[in-house]
Amino acid sequence: MLSLERMIEDLNQLATYTSTVSGVTRLSFTKEERAAKDYLKKQAQAHELDTTEDAIGNLFIRYPSENTEAKTLLIGSHIDSVVSGGEYDGTLGVIVGLELLRHASETHLTLPFHLEVVAFTDEEGARFKTGMIGSRAFAGTFHEEELASIDNQSISLEEARTAATNQPLDLTEIKADVDQLLGYLEVHIEQGKVLEQLDLPVGIVSGIVGLNWYDIEITGEAGHAGVTPMDERKDPVIAQSAFMLQLHNEVKNNSQAVVTFGQIQVEPGSINVIPSKTTFSIDLRDIEQTELDRLDQHIRELAKDIEADYGVTINVKKLDEAKPVKMSGAMISQLETAMKGNDYPVHTLPSGAGHDAMHLAEITQAGLLFLRTPNGVSHRPDETVIPEDVLVAADVLLDTILALRNKHE
Repeated sequence: MLSLERMIEDLNQLATYTSTVSGVTRLSFTKEERAAKDYLKKQAQAHELDTTEDAIGNLFIRYPSENTEAKTLLIGSHIDSVVSGGEYDGTLGVIVGLELLRHASETHLTLPFHLEVVAFTDEEGARFKTGMIGSRAFAGTFHEEELASIDNQSISLEEARTAATNQPLDLTEIKADVDQLLGYLEVHIEQGKVLEQLDLPVGIVSGIVGLNWYDIEITGEAGHAGVTPMDERKDPVIAQSAFMLQLHNEVKNNSQAVVTFGQIQVEPGSINVIPSKTTFSIDLRDIEQTELDRLDQHIRELAKDIEADYGVTINVKKLDEAKPVKMSGAMISQLETAMKGNDYPVHTLPSGAGHDAMHLAEITQAGLLFLRTPNGVSHRPDETVIPEDVLVAADVLLDTILALRNKHE
């Protein structure tokens, strides 16, 4: 029988492996992460489950099939955190997976495929500003030049990786053999309020939004705050305000996308000087690539209009982009069947945040199950879950595994 008490105990214990008093701070390739991995290994070994760790730091725990040539069904997430984050982000998915393996071991479950839990390295990107290192390396999309990324102590990713794993790096050895994968399942807290508002314990993710990141630089003309008439000013801050408000209204009124202006800089930054330049960021997200493309064109046309209206010069630089990712229809169907079989209401929703599942979806059938997040709070010390929801998620995944067993026997 699946044990909620055991899962909660695991989650609470992992939360003690932190470098800060407030919340959980467990960055990649640190002693706190090593302590968390050692704890998982100890739990696995207590149930005679094999563990391996690759050169990028991905930790695998396996419940083997009697058929040594069988494919592998992966269950995974991550155990790293943001600075002063919560107890459940990522970690929940690994612990649910571990509990399923313990259940399989205790009941001597016979499977026509290997069942394997993976704790992917550095999903958050909080240390090296790279993100999803482990799942991208596993999918074959991690770039070796990223190893030169440094943290705030000027330690490179490669230096930290080498010290933590004590293994030489060969990315070809980390990349998955896709022919040996049956699929991938992940449980993750929603990090939003949709499921809570619907009073649902879990929901099935239809896809993960794509995103465009921009850096917008507006150059005007500096001047004395007291002697420059209002009608002669070329103030980039006023142009920026118009730009941001018009884009905000376009997204709010004519789109299902979301837009965020998270960084703003003003030069020279003096109280009595009209600014010469402003720079601000745009984070734009939507589940449909066509809408991201439409808004990309809108941003560029808006820049031309603002230039003409305010006498400024605007440079639009796209910093990054990620395509929307749809979850596997087959896995969604399996999860739906499992939920209906347990009389849980079925609800599908998109994910506005990135997850390891988006990279696994590039190489295998991937399914992602969201868990209700009280008040939508995440990446904060007061992040929490409803314990009974954890058991619901584990039950849904167990029934999905059993259905896949029947399908592939």
